[in-house]
Amino acid sequence: TIVFFFFANNIPFRVIESSSFLRAIQLTKKVQSHKPHGRRTLSLTDLDKANAEANMWKSEVMNTNLEFGFALTGDGYKSKKKVKYNNYILLSVDCPLFLGLRDVTGEPGDGEAVFSEFAEVQAGLPPEVQDAIFLGITDTPSVNRKAWGLLMKKYTRQCLIGCMAQENSLLLNDIVKMPCTAHLHSLCSKLYKRVMNHGDCLSLFREKVAAHFDEKAKVPPHFVRSHLAIAGSTSTATGKRGKLQVHRALQARRHAHDVRV
Repeated sequence: TIVFFFFANNIPFRVIESSSFLRAIQLTKKVQSHKPHGRRTLSLTDLDKANAEANMWKSEVMNTNLEFGFALTGDGYKSKKKVKYNNYILLSVDCPLFLGLRDVTGEPGDGEAVFSEFAEVQAGLPPEVQDAIFLGITDTPSVNRKAWGLLMKKYTRQCLIGCMAQENSLLLNDIVKMPCTAHLHSLCSKLYKRVMNHGDCLSLFREKVAAHFDEKAKVPPHFVRSHLAIAGSTSTATGKRGKLQVHRALQARRHAHDVRV
């Protein structure tokens, strides 16, 4: 429907009264069932109707998945305007269900605040759905870990855990900060730039990779970057010597792969 078009694309409701939109609507008048709506109708009547339909659908999904249980996730982010939001999603076997977005700009971000917000979100769910939530997922700052204890005291059937994606992100950030990683990144970047700026060497690399995986494969530039480390990242040779080292490294990699197979 038109209200979902505006909502999903983050289009202000006032656009529906703009001259360009109205001109576009004129082209659809041959469709007898179409009737342009005013802003108030779109933002009130149509939006309320769409919201009621969405809530009905969410209730059906919740009731269908009660026997399997749910996981409740909470996460936050800051917009470009420095506005801080927390979003909550209920995970079911069938699909995720968006519960709401809360503006928490200026509010204390301590463990008690996180606990209160999670509890408030759950209080807005039907009792049978609350009882079926067995898992809570957040990222792992100390304030959230404190909230875990408070939540598990209140909801004794729930277990709170950290987000593995966030843990991996923190781990990778620590790895990137290591001197050896920075040195390897510098060497690989130099090799990448050298190969990308020498067409004959790049063609040789593409040819070898394509032959290794698929004779008709097309190798994108980012694939070249990620695989050049294998071709001898400490090489600084130019011209024929550089191409020869890349060629030999690729041959060695292909041979090692054939031996494993």
